Amino acid sequence: MAILQATKSSYSTKIVEATDTGYVDMLLHKFDQARKEGSFCDVKFLVGPEKYLIQGHRMVLSTFSEYFKTICNTHLKEGSQSEIVLPETNPDVMEAIIGFAYTGKMKIHGANVEQLLFGADFFWCTRNYNQ
Repeated sequence: MAILQATKSSYSTKIVEATDTGYVDMLLHKFDQARKEGSFCDVKFLVGPEKYLIQGHRMVLSTFSEYFKTICNTHLKEGSQSEIVLPETNPDVMEAIIGFAYTGKMKIHGANVEQLLFGADFFWCTRNYNQ
């Protein structure tokens, strides 16, 4: 549990920084839970030839990938649409990549590794915290 304490004397202010090490994990879990429930989602992807529905939050996806940041930008055609159609994308790969954006976790095995690498490259999923 995080506690913030501050005491003030006549000459100085003492501030103790609070840190809740589980907060970020809880927050990401709640965002992912909301995504899976369709709560507060503001972007829908219709994926593959069957148009499998995968939902998300523009803010979360935009911080994860330059691709999503670009297509979620309201200045582009896709950015003003509530549904983005990706007929050539494998729904399992898209679900894994979007799930990773929310959880930082992904199941990789021999049957999907090549498709995940291709998908990560296609969706510009690179980790760069300096931007």
